[in-house]
Amino acid sequence: MKEFVTYIHLLGGKPCYVGEGTKSRPHDFKVRSEEYQLFLLLNDVDVKIVGCHGDKVSAVLNEQGLISWMGVENLFNKQRFHYQGTPTYGFKGKKHSLATKQMMGERRKQWVISEESRKKIGDKLRGRTIPEERKRRISETKKSRRLECPHCRMLGGVSNMRRYHFDNCKHRL
Repeated sequence: MKEFVTYIHLLGGKPCYVGEGTKSRPHDFKVRSEEYQLFLLLNDVDVKIVGCHGDKVSAVLNEQGLISWMGVENLFNKQRFHYQGTPTYGFKGKKHSLATKQMMGERRKQWVISEESRKKIGDKLRGRTIPEERKRRISETKKSRRLECPHCRMLGGVSNMRRYHFDNCKHRL
């Protein structure tokens, strides 16, 4: 089983990057963007591991919590900051224009699945049974991803809890 960590790159004692990954990721500077590799070459960056996790989900949640706690103004990775739990890739807070929505709708209408493809998909899925062991593992995974709101102590899935609880909880003081 892989062990995941949350880490901070420090420049002059101040955080400049927050990340998560396997145990070797914090010190592996070769698998970074060209821009960040250049930044690392020009600066003396220290690495501090701030958390060890058994799974990637908790490492990502810890990373997002650290980023939101520190703020993204001074962090190098502010472009890929996504606190909502799903990657937004810079689209957070923006809306599609009416023309863009119409264009996406037209493209979606052009997607045609042939009758032959529908039959193949149906034949493949028809009569399929899911083993009890797999159902149990899926259930355990979903239960382990439940979050608790610190204000009202409600448990729930990541999406709904982020939307209606934490900073948006009606029981927040």
